[in-house]
Amino acid sequence: MRKKLLLHIFFVFLAVVAVWIIAGQNVEVFNKDDLRNLSCGWPLKFAVNDQSWRDPPFPWKISCLSGEWDYSFIKFFRWPQFIIDVIVFYALIIFFWNCVVNLLKRQISYGKLCGKWGKVEK
Repeated sequence: MRKKLLLHIFFVFLAVVAVWIIAGQNVEVFNKDDLRNLSCGWPLKFAVNDQSWRDPPFPWKISCLSGEWDYSFIKFFRWPQFIIDVIVFYALIIFFWNCVVNLLKRQISYGKLCGKWGKVEK
């Protein structure tokens, strides 16, 4: 039971890291308004950042998690959307984990049925 709990805690940690990494991907902005309302997150946008103090040539690719990202530039941080994003990634991790475990169980049970050279033992 303790191993399962630790495994799920690790999966939640992986989901949070995945959401944060995806939020750090580059977003293309085309004008000053896009910089003023830079939305981050996938599948739901959970952070809106204001980087209107920049004056780049447009179109410009920028990351919400760029080096100058400061908490004073965050206009909104939507916790429900962030939690839903984490739940979506957690569900995907659990799904793929179960697929891998079931595939390995099948291969192990097939290996028990077959002999050393792959012939079915009687």
